[in-house]
Amino acid sequence: MKFKYKVFFLIYSLILVVTVFSSLFFRGYFSKKFEDDYTDKYRLVSNILGNTLKQLEEKTDLFMYEAVYAMEQILKYNGLPTNDELRNIAKKLDVSHLFIIDNKGKFLRSTKENPDVLPNAFSFCSKYQSWFNTGTLINPTGLVPGIPSGTPSKFLLYGTENKKYIIEIDVEASFLGQTLEKAISSDKNVISIELFSPNGTSLGLFTNDGKSIYQHWALPDPSALQEKSNVDTLITINKIPANFKYCCSCVRRKLTLPDENYYYVLKTKISKRSLKNSLNNITIVTFIFIILTLLVSIILSRLFANKIVSRIDLLNKRVSEIIKTGSLERIDIQGNDEIKNLADNFNKMVISQEQSRRNELTSEIAKKLKHELVRPIAKIQSIAEILTNSIMNVTRKEILDELCHINIISETGKLIIRSMFSYATRF
Repeated sequence: MKFKYKVFFLIYSLILVVTVFSSLFFRGYFSKKFEDDYTDKYRLVSNILGNTLKQLEEKTDLFMYEAVYAMEQILKYNGLPTNDELRNIAKKLDVSHLFIIDNKGKFLRSTKENPDVLPNAFSFCSKYQSWFNTGTLINPTGLVPGIPSGTPSKFLLYGTENKKYIIEIDVEASFLGQTLEKAISSDKNVISIELFSPNGTSLGLFTNDGKSIYQHWALPDPSALQEKSNVDTLITINKIPANFKYCCSCVRRKLTLPDENYYYVLKTKISKRSLKNSLNNITIVTFIFIILTLLVSIILSRLFANKIVSRIDLLNKRVSEIIKTGSLERIDIQGNDEIKNLADNFNKMVISQEQSRRNELTSEIAKKLKHELVRPIAKIQSIAEILTNSIMNVTRKEILDELCHINIISETGKLIIRSMFSYATRF
């Protein structure tokens, strides 16, 4: 495999590893962030919904107080009404049911069942009678499953000031269904919302298809009060304080835990459909990013490999030229790396070779000059001796011939020196 391809695959492999690992890291990071934000969002929705239910319960309690005070005034000025009259009063007061009880706990009037078949009011809570005898009985209950309808209701027992009657008001919590149904309809991801008592007894289930399910004889299911999360759904649990922490009737009906505190548990079941769509979009974007990065990395790796190898090829070419032709040419390579250092060292080697060649040429020129000039100089010396010894016997013509011969020797020496310097300038 050529060095160029080795460099290409090395750079491409590095980019591939960095791209894949960084993409997977960021995908995991943003996926986790999306999931956390999604969970936090619906926990916040549950908290807001819980606060809304608490405020509605407080308003319902105030409304029940006003209704019971109005009923006390009717009893004070108009006396005990008949059952039919009591039904009309309940309609005017906008309450579900009204009951009139004597100071012994016996039901006297009822807008619902025949009062004669109802059990003694004091049997609903052992503390009712002592409360009534020692002071004014005011005991509102929390939301409890309605019997037998199953619709959650709130009750308020109030002992009149003259200690003659106990007024009981029953208000079905229609606001519960209306509020939770609106919450579901406002968000398509909410599958259902269910309200529980502390021990896991259902007070009402509301689904996104518009159904409101009230169990007539609800049984406690503590396992339902657990937060869960799987691939398709998220279940959040939110504890909502009741308006009154203690509910005697709730304790009797075993709706509380051993601590006898009463509160509500709001269970919200949420679909992860939109979350899964967002996570799928992140996966698609990550995949596209990896593909585009790899395509670009092929081009960049090729460019870098060519750039690196091209300088090495230039060095190799110069070395080959030196081997073939003996010409010494310097290499101009830009950069600040090992290849630049190699090129600089190559240039230093070329300079060293040039200096060696100059020294050799100088020595060679000196030898040739010595050889070529010795003979003419010797001849000139001999001619000079002849001229000295026999100048009187030499004719003018002979002298001119000898001078011409000396001039020829001088010109020949100049030509030899010029040719040698011309030869030297090649290097």
